[in-house]
Amino acid sequence: MWLASIPAALLMLLGAFEPIDQQPSAACSNAIVNPTQPIRAQPGEQFAVAFESNPSTGYSWSITSEPDPAVLTLVDTQQEQPATPRPGAPGMTCYVFAAVGAGATNVEFAYARPFEPDVPPTTTATANVIVSSAAQVPVQLPAR
Repeated sequence: MWLASIPAALLMLLGAFEPIDQQPSAACSNAIVNPTQPIRAQPGEQFAVAFESNPSTGYSWSITSEPDPAVLTLVDTQQEQPATPRPGAPGMTCYVFAAVGAGATNVEFAYARPFEPDVPPTTTATANVIVSSAAQVPVQLPAR
C-alpha cells in the first residue's frame, strides 16, 4: 500500500522545486564560438568565447594554459543550456574575459573527462587575443 503513495510523494517533492532561470550574460549571448581568428579588444572591454559541450557525457571544457594576466583575465565561466531542451542535447560552455592591458596572449582550452587524467582530450582549441588601444599598432602574437 505504501508503494502506491511513492509516485504522489515524488510529484509533490518535484513540484516544490522550480528550475532556475539562468539567463546568459550579455557577453555570452554574443560569444565568439570556436575562435579561429585572433580576437582584438581594447583595455576595459569584455568578450566571450564559447564551445559546444555536453556535460551529460562526462566531458567538459577547461583552460589548460592561462592567459597573461597583464593582458587578459577570466571574469566568468557559464554553462549554457541548449536552445531546445532535450535529453543529451549539447549546450555551450562560455568563458568571459576582460581585456586588462595592451599586449598579446593565448588561452588554451581542452575538452576532456576530468576523471580520466591519463586520457588525452578529444578536442583542443587556442584563442589568440590582441589587446591594443585604437591609437596603437597591433602587437605580434607570442610564439607557440
